[in-house]
Amino acid sequence: MMDILHARADWESVGDKWFRKTQQYTEVFDQDLDLDSYLVVGAPYAGALALWQDDSKLQAHQPGRSSKPSIDIYSLAGKKLRAIPWDKGHIKSLGWSEDESLLVVTADGNVRCYNLQGDFSNFTLGHGADNYGVESCRFYDSGMVALLGNNTLVTVSSYSEPRPRLLATIPEGEIHSWAIISPNNTLSRSVEVLISIGTTVYVVDATDCEDKFLDSGPFSHISVSPDGRYINLYANVGIAHIISSDFQEKLFEHNSDSQTPPKYVEWCASDALIAWEDEVHIIGPGDVSSSYIYDSTRVHVISGMLELGTHLVGT
Repeated sequence: MMDILHARADWESVGDKWFRKTQQYTEVFDQDLDLDSYLVVGAPYAGALALWQDDSKLQAHQPGRSSKPSIDIYSLAGKKLRAIPWDKGHIKSLGWSEDESLLVVTADGNVRCYNLQGDFSNFTLGHGADNYGVESCRFYDSGMVALLGNNTLVTVSSYSEPRPRLLATIPEGEIHSWAIISPNNTLSRSVEVLISIGTTVYVVDATDCEDKFLDSGPFSHISVSPDGRYINLYANVGIAHIISSDFQEKLFEHNSDSQTPPKYVEWCASDALIAWEDEVHIIGPGDVSSSYIYDSTRVHVISGMLELGTHLVGT
């Protein structure tokens, strides 16, 4: 009996599932590498990491570190694999494809697609991206969607044969957050975009922009489960609304009891995940939840439940 209790000591239940926090690697990055100053993007399936120093955050020059800008590629264990020199304009977004090609999108709508050997192809988003600028991007296994400065959406469904096209026009107003449902998880087999404007959410595809007539927004974060079945709408007041992706069923609400906006709202399989700089909540069906506190590092959620800090990688 004692052996059973000991085996479960570091596990916590969330509904009918069990979770535990495990440390995979320690001292994974240089002591002087401040991840909070970087855009950190992880490849699928716990693959490589791409690090790009955030232009909006000033950082003192560190002796021994090159002053020339580069996109640095690391293994999950913290080994530097490659540095891609960069002088091609302001980077707005980084993403990974399913085959671990790195996508680099600049403010003027240029996109470079790097393979693991460092070779690249490039294309432009067009549709006024060079005039209005790229605000942000969302990526899926074979494609991407870019939000331009004039609130238009441009989609590319294939990196190997890129043909950028516009999605339906969205209403005027401040965009609080947005997410995509990949074509593999939609009935139309085309990408769909979820956009929070005002108190509601709009679903946008190639031809239509549908108002879902919600009244619990604005939503600071929108996150879609990996299988496309569920959506987490995290409201500015600190309440997560878990609904079906067709907006027909409201499953439950979770009150985070926090007025501080989370850093990440993600999914661990079919359980929702909300992460702040030092705390992670896992939420299962029926608002059953568990929380983890991090005392010594700030959390960067890079792939579902994979957590990255300067001195550790954990799951």
